[in-house]
Amino acid sequence: MSAMGGFLRPSLPPKGGSPIGHGPPRPLTHHAATVSDPSVPDPDDDGVARRWRLLLGLVLLLRCVAALWWPLSGDEAYHWEWARRPGLGYFDHPPLHAWTMAATTGILGHTELAVRLPSILANLGMALVLAALVRRLAASFLGPAARERAAAWTALLATFTPIHAALGVYATGDALVSLCWSAFLLAAWNAVSDGRLRSWCLAGVVLGFGILAKFLIVLAPFTLAVVCLLLPAYRRWLWSWKPWVCAVIALAVASPLLWWNAHHDWATFVFNFSSRHHIDRDWWREVPLYLGSQMAAVTPLLWLAGVGGAVAAFRPGRAPALRFLAAFILVPLGVFLINAFSKRIGLHWPAIAYPALYALVPLGAELLAIGRRQRRILYGVPLGLGAFLLVVASVPPTVSVLPFMP
Repeated sequence: MSAMGGFLRPSLPPKGGSPIGHGPPRPLTHHAATVSDPSVPDPDDDGVARRWRLLLGLVLLLRCVAALWWPLSGDEAYHWEWARRPGLGYFDHPPLHAWTMAATTGILGHTELAVRLPSILANLGMALVLAALVRRLAASFLGPAARERAAAWTALLATFTPIHAALGVYATGDALVSLCWSAFLLAAWNAVSDGRLRSWCLAGVVLGFGILAKFLIVLAPFTLAVVCLLLPAYRRWLWSWKPWVCAVIALAVASPLLWWNAHHDWATFVFNFSSRHHIDRDWWREVPLYLGSQMAAVTPLLWLAGVGGAVAAFRPGRAPALRFLAAFILVPLGVFLINAFSKRIGLHWPAIAYPALYALVPLGAELLAIGRRQRRILYGVPLGLGAFLLVVASVPPTVSVLPFMP
């Protein structure tokens, strides 16, 4: 963790300058110049962009093949039943996943691929949005090649890291809420940075669709408020009228769900915020289980690097852009950690924290100017494991490719 924390140290601006990741672009200095050093293994900018986009295309194809082979699980079949009966709301979850699944099954028929296609496309969309976010955040402190390389690694982590590799082909609403969370990161950063009304309006639209996807999205505006509270440069937004416009737009977009719940005793809200959380657990079991399962979901080294870098980002003088990402890692993980003292946390619930982690770790690697060997260690396990599972899943279930497969 100390290694990843170190990349945040050179973030103090020179006299008369602006902090890294905040304000107008300025000449590259210190670590920013280092990453453009020709002595650092540095693939050509256009080559990196071409390769990672082609790889995402290959992943899309393999996931579609895997979706065709494997029968639906019980949860997937349950969500498919929603799509067969589209409505404005459902007892246990908002309706966006049912709407998107109804569209794909309406076009492609009621097949396994059509049922899973919304999750497949949502994961691809999340990877592309996060790549755009990294370019936006790093515009003022990384050169073009390093910026594109960080964007490429971010997109690949979002695609192959085990938790999102699974959610990216599993027919539930988690892939959609991850896409909405990632889009909110980009829209919210634009809003607090440029302050334009249209940026706040776009953040409201994204937030509204996130509410329609899954209620986990409510942690996103809460985290943004924490960012504005902790960073003096953005504190003015706490008493500005523009975030209220964002909130009104979000509620307007989510109004079908609100209308349905108003006529059904607020069933979705009661289930998600009360009924399902009545079982008390022993904290001394649940907290280690929560932490261990999250490390496994992302792979331990990547999890420790991301969380360690996020903690270090809140030391005095660190860059606002990196603190922004750090907050969207630590706040959701912290909320679920507190809840783990009294209840069982679902493995996939904290997955909303990891889009920011996928962005923070490559940015830190570029600022540290780590070499190819270090990159392989940092990225090798999550990317290799995700690729292995994808290849295995792409083989028809009637063919044994592993000794323990029937």
